Amino acid sequence: MTILISKQKILFIVFALNALLYSLVYFYPLNDFGEPQIPQFLKLLYDLILVFFIIIIGFKSKLNQIHIFASIFLITILVLGLIHISHTSIADYLHYSVRNIFFYNLFLFLNLTYNVDISKFTDFHERLFKFILYFGLLFFSFQKLGVTNPFGFHEWMWEKNRLIASWLNPNSLGFYLIFYLFYFYFKENKISIFLGLIVASIFLSGSLTAIIGVVFFVGYVSVKFLKSKKLKPSFLLLISVLSPIFIYMIIELGAFDYILFKIDVLFIQKSTVHTSVSTRVQNINDLIEYMSFDNIASILFGDFNSENYRRLDSQYLNIFYNYGLIGLVSYLFFQLAVLHELMKYPSQFSKAFIAFSLWLYLIAFNLTAYLYRPNLVIFYSIMLVFVIHIGKKRLITSSINEHTRYN
Repeated sequence: MTILISKQKILFIVFALNALLYSLVYFYPLNDFGEPQIPQFLKLLYDLILVFFIIIIGFKSKLNQIHIFASIFLITILVLGLIHISHTSIADYLHYSVRNIFFYNLFLFLNLTYNVDISKFTDFHERLFKFILYFGLLFFSFQKLGVTNPFGFHEWMWEKNRLIASWLNPNSLGFYLIFYLFYFYFKENKISIFLGLIVASIFLSGSLTAIIGVVFFVGYVSVKFLKSKKLKPSFLLLISVLSPIFIYMIIELGAFDYILFKIDVLFIQKSTVHTSVSTRVQNINDLIEYMSFDNIASILFGDFNSENYRRLDSQYLNIFYNYGLIGLVSYLFFQLAVLHELMKYPSQFSKAFIAFSLWLYLIAFNLTAYLYRPNLVIFYSIMLVFVIHIGKKRLITSSINEHTRYN
């Protein structure tokens, strides 16, 4: 008996695995840093499945600007990484130059869209997101209500009080939630209770990067709302529903205390302890001191010599310190190529993905090193490929229809 699995099913399986794998964190104890102790064999299995996925799907798509500039960036960091071998180990070289950047960006070259039903994939990833959202909120509610973990562990969450859903890290969840905040808003072109639930989840994740994204999102919606000069019933309904929920959270769940705690940690304590804000300010101060003629070689080509440079919150600083201005500039050109392709092939999802990419490039990458989280790179790459494919398909269809009309 022969079992045939289509490329579409393989894609769906890998996409779901990427989004759901770390839901296992709820069933593993935490280490001294407050992180779930995920078994190493699960991470290895994850990598093997991705390798199998790449081999099965294959490389058949024609090169475009994204492929060209991605190749330039990837080749650049590989060469610069080799230069730094004398300062580091081959394991570090492979980890920082290959595993989390080079290997996972191969998704951009995969022929993902060949014979794949776009409408089915759209429906699939939307339902998957809703499942993950409700799954995370359910377990978060268990924790707040004092329900004991049935597996015997006392902690439900990473960092105890931050929502993580199935993404292992609350900042990774913030990345995921921001994408779908833009996605559903631009798809439905309206504010809804469901969007309010996504925003509430972002605040529960405690991700500073994502919260700043929400601020900009609210600013954009407010300006658009004021220009329309209409007070829609759905907006009034949203306020009337969310207000009592917000009041309940303040009184019963101590949400106001949590908000005050976050404000205190982020802004008030920054002069005495290392916090999200103070650490990033220190990174900037270190960069100013680093920019001197004595470090000209490292400024141009980077340097793996310092352990601290590899773990900076800013993705741009990580690339700059490790691969220098050459590596950073090559990556910026890749970002410009992505935005150019998105605008060149517009579709119903282009606005959402452009907004998300602008948040990622202008805000998130300045505050968080997202490229070193493979599950996020995989998610972004797959969605990027599909959005551009939909735009190209739409352009080809329009050209055919126009040609048919004139003939």
